[in-house]
Amino acid sequence: MQIIILAAGEGKRIRSLTKGNHKSLLPINSNESLLSRLLHQLNEYEISKLIVVTGYQSELISSVVSQFQLNTKIVYNSRYKEDTNILSVKLAIKELNDNEPVIIIESDIYLDDLALKQIYFESKKDRSIWFTR
Repeated sequence: MQIIILAAGEGKRIRSLTKGNHKSLLPINSNESLLSRLLHQLNEYEISKLIVVTGYQSELISSVVSQFQLNTKIVYNSRYKEDTNILSVKLAIKELNDNEPVIIIESDIYLDDLALKQIYFESKKDRSIWFTR
């Protein structure tokens, strides 16, 4: 199983909440952000490759991702200000292994444990899934 996490965007619509931080690093409790929670969840599954596409606040995202023991490749989208998630996906696809299912997750989504488990097992049936809001 391969995972792509899209974390390039600026989060312009919620800029008043982020205050110079990345939207996926917004706290959801006293010791976790959206992104760190997602990475903790992914640690429970057999993930052959994790590709995280960064752009805005790339160093912060890379720092959080590096704290986890996952086979991770960071890909930088230099056009994050002018393009949508489609370019980020295009950049990530270049790093994928052939013939292995993929789950694409946006970094600012809160996934319930059961929902992620269902998505994971569905994708094990040779299906690729893009989970978005």
